[in-house]
Amino acid sequence: MITEEFEFKVEMTVNNIHEILSLPPMIKSLKCSRGVSDKELSAIAEFDMIEVLDLSGCGQITVNGFKELIRIKTLKEISLVACDQITDDEIKYLAEFPNLQKIDLFLCSNISDIGLGYLSKLHSLQVINLDACYSITDEGLKKLSELPKLETISLHSCEEITDKGVLYLSQIPSLRILELPEFAEITDKGVSYLVNVPYLTNLRLDNLDQLTDKGMNYISQCKSLRKLSLAHCSNISEIGLCLIGELEGITTLILDHLPHVNDRVLHKISSMSSLINLACIECVEVGNNAIEYLRQLKKLEQVKLIGCPKITSGGIEMLRHSLPYCEITYSKEFTGIIYPIF
Repeated sequence: MITEEFEFKVEMTVNNIHEILSLPPMIKSLKCSRGVSDKELSAIAEFDMIEVLDLSGCGQITVNGFKELIRIKTLKEISLVACDQITDDEIKYLAEFPNLQKIDLFLCSNISDIGLGYLSKLHSLQVINLDACYSITDEGLKKLSELPKLETISLHSCEEITDKGVLYLSQIPSLRILELPEFAEITDKGVSYLVNVPYLTNLRLDNLDQLTDKGMNYISQCKSLRKLSLAHCSNISEIGLCLIGELEGITTLILDHLPHVNDRVLHKISSMSSLINLACIECVEVGNNAIEYLRQLKKLEQVKLIGCPKITSGGIEMLRHSLPYCEITYSKEFTGIIYPIF
């Protein structure tokens, strides 16, 4: 017997709820519109096979709605993006989903360390997005460090995090992807703890102005890294940046807005034979000599050389000739436009 599986790509609204409820109960994925409230969640809970639930922007959901949802024991992923009414009281009920693997809490600014304490019970959790959860501190990360399967954590704009929080994160044995908060009080000492993370592949350190060459020495020892972003880390000198060349497994490297990136740094980077994506936006000291080095990177697929006034159009044409399958974005001036990250 073949059982049909339904996966909705359209939004469920307060207007089509009855139509959706008339469908067979094998719905696996459901996205709800902003108007959905506790009443609709009670109805959704009848679909006890849902694995992926997107409630982004549903600003009317309260504790009562979450109490209904806990009937869905199959839930693996939930998105609560921009549900800024959500507090620790609602988060408490997420701990009742035994199979939950992924939580997106971007812009849930009323969640605190208490809420993360509840989530520490989710031993199947692999991915959590806490971007713009401004109240999160090191103590909250201490609680998350108890999660044995956590692989990915994003902390953009969580500026209360310090070196101590990085220490807690380094104790997560399965950690692979870490995006640290910009402008936080994270120093070289905090970065030193990452040397002990055996499977770390992706690391974002953007806008950490206390990161120096000493910190780069630690980063250069993280041999498992495949993606590294250092945008706006302006206190790393040429010496520290040259240490990146020791990370031979890197495939994606973001060096945007770094005043000390120059031709000598790119010379060191040219030894990174695995490099696929390279961004050097507003690296004003990079010139045509760097083109000769970049030509050696035969695996390059994307290069951004934006706001690099010392590179000429002739140099770019030479690079395009040497790397015909590479997408090269070039301009002498940086206009302030935000370019997509790889």
